[in-house]
This record gives sequence, C-alpha cells and structure tokens, in this order.
Amino acid sequence: NFDPTPGGLPPAATVLSARLGLYCFDRNLTGPLEIGAYEVVRPWTESGASWQKATAATVWDVQGCGDMVTDYSFTPVSTETVDSEGAWQYFDVTDQVQDWITNPASNQGFVLIGSDNQRIYYYCSSEWALAELRPELVVEWSGSPPTPTPTASPTPTATSSGPTPTSTATRTPT
Repeated sequence: NFDPTPGGLPPAATVLSARLGLYCFDRNLTGPLEIGAYEVVRPWTESGASWQKATAATVWDVQGCGDMVTDYSFTPVSTETVDSEGAWQYFDVTDQVQDWITNPASNQGFVLIGSDNQRIYYYCSSEWALAELRPELVVEWSGSPPTPTPTASPTPTATSSGPTPTSTATRTPT
C-alpha cells in the first residue's frame, strides 16, 4: 500500500487525479490481459504478509488475498487491458486515494487480479533493485498546504569552560 500523507497531502486535499503505476518487466504469454485493481479490505502488514497470511497472526480467508468479500472488495477500483512488457502500466485510482486522504484507516492498498489465469504479467515490486522501476502512486491535488505550527526550540545557555566560582559564607576574625 502507499501512504499519501508523507508527501504532504493535507487531510482537506481534493484529489484531482491519482494513478497507480506498475512496471511490467515480463509475461509468460503474448496477448492482451484485462487486469482489475481491487481495494484490499483486510488489514495486513508487510512484515507478516505471505501467500497464506495477512499478518503474522491472521490468515487470508482465501490464500493470496483471494476472498472477494473479506480480503478485497468485489468491484474493481480500476480495470485496464495490458498488452506489453518492458513498459509502465497505469490504473486510475483517483476515488480510492481521495478516500485514503479523508479516511486513512481505509488504506490497505490494492490487489491486482487478471481475467485469465493462464496469462501472467510480472511487475517490479517495492524492493526492486532499480528504484526508478518500483511501483508509484502519482497524485495531482488541490487545496491549501498545511499551516506550519511553530515549535519551541531550546535556548542556548552560556556555560564556562572551567570551575564556576560559588559564594561561601566564611567567618573572619575581626
């Protein structure tokens, strides 16, 4: 999943467009494939997710985030027909990203599902060696940027480099 807030999108931002970009580096068969980008609805963690599990302690209802009710939404957010490798492929995810801005807890990312189980398109992941080919979320938005909040900073205190003299009352004969 992508977190749109580190880029500075304020909670009141209006998303004008959002595109999920994935670089296809290979495929097993030539020919077009219709791919749907579906919203994941089950919470998962990157460190705990596997084919069987969403988190270290929770399994997917169907392996691989495969249940269209409890693991992902029934209706695709976006559908694209792809027919090339060695190229970027984009999915329009504008409405979903707007929902993530206004309701960050709903952001569980997307799962891609193809219409033909025999055709496989391979995409670069977020760990891909070449950073420029990793998945991207391109967002155009409008609205006011967040207002900076002043923060107090410590005020430097003068210190001496040697011992500090201290007044001490002493009896003196008179």
